[in-house]
Amino acid sequence: MPSQPTLPVEIIQMIIDSLAQDDPRFSTLKMFSLVCQCFLELCRKHIFASICLYSHRTGGPKPIDRLVRLLSTAPEIADHIRKIVWCIQEEDFEDPPLPKILDQFTKIESLTINWLCRGRRWGENSLRPTLLHLLQLSSLLRLELLRVPGFIFTDLIPCINLHEIVVQDTSARSMESAHTMPSHLPLGKPLQLHRLEFRDNAPATVLSMLGTSLRPDGRPVFDLAVLASISLSIGTCDAFEASRQIFQRCFQLTDVFISIMFCQPTWTGIAKMLNPSSETLARVHFVMSIDDAGDMRGLVAELEEMRHQNSIEKLTLSVSDTWAGECRFDQGDEWGRLDRTLTQPGWSKLENVTLSIFVSSDDKVDLASRAARLSQTQLQRLSSSSSIVFQFSVRCW
Repeated sequence: MPSQPTLPVEIIQMIIDSLAQDDPRFSTLKMFSLVCQCFLELCRKHIFASICLYSHRTGGPKPIDRLVRLLSTAPEIADHIRKIVWCIQEEDFEDPPLPKILDQFTKIESLTINWLCRGRRWGENSLRPTLLHLLQLSSLLRLELLRVPGFIFTDLIPCINLHEIVVQDTSARSMESAHTMPSHLPLGKPLQLHRLEFRDNAPATVLSMLGTSLRPDGRPVFDLAVLASISLSIGTCDAFEASRQIFQRCFQLTDVFISIMFCQPTWTGIAKMLNPSSETLARVHFVMSIDDAGDMRGLVAELEEMRHQNSIEKLTLSVSDTWAGECRFDQGDEWGRLDRTLTQPGWSKLENVTLSIFVSSDDKVDLASRAARLSQTQLQRLSSSSSIVFQFSVRCW
């Protein structure tokens, strides 16, 4: 294998970067890496940038076993790994070489932990030192927690550069109930998150602990003042109340996604929750279900309150039905109230309103036809507005 190509390294780097964008499986890069030593190092940056550790195959070597063998013979590859998706299973706790291999990773920027082992909790397992090593790397920018039982938010105190957290089907433990307090860890500034996402009806306890967790010095673990984007699925009244603790500390939100798909809670109070970011909030997406009578559960009144002080440029409403064949969702004035509220003065920056209705009832064809007529009956002002781009659609599930 030649040690040096004839083209300048900078040109080769541009070619390889371009190939990597068009070749998600890196088949071309793998061939390039065999040409010379220079190509090998440049290609490794892309080939090993992202790895998934999941022993789902019944035959052949498992991904984790292959990783252990690879890094045992070529430990320098660890410097190229930037993203890890680790689907933790029971057998991982019985793999002696694994912690030593994972401790070689020092430049991870994105970490996804998918907890697939029952009976083991976040704070009580043999892999905890390895998990904390990955979690608390100064290079870590993004963390995704899937199905993690008993996560301890104070474990994130050393994550000085963490900007994004995604949480799904995860429970949390309070700092007081943790076996060890992180008082021995160096305390810098509270973590300044830029994006926060809770999927699949976040539990009230998780929302509350993220909003109220304190460091040993009494300061909050998270500084949410500069949080720009939040995505939140709410399924209970307790979760709605717990989310207030988060929103009241957010002053620079630009993008908000909130889903409330059940009869309770209602939307009452959402305007006050978003008010601290009224000068910066530009894009809002509300997802909801409405009943047979077309009741939007207080959302129109909240939009009316927001109308007097806001910076919203784009408003998206996604509506799912719980309708039956004899429903009266299009008979009342709820849609008309929405139409009048969004076309009155006060929305000085509003340029785009998107309303999508998703029909899944048995009599979906007739209901979809009735819903489609709303743009000509109760939503006439939005439909004819010259200052607002109104995008209206009806879809059948």
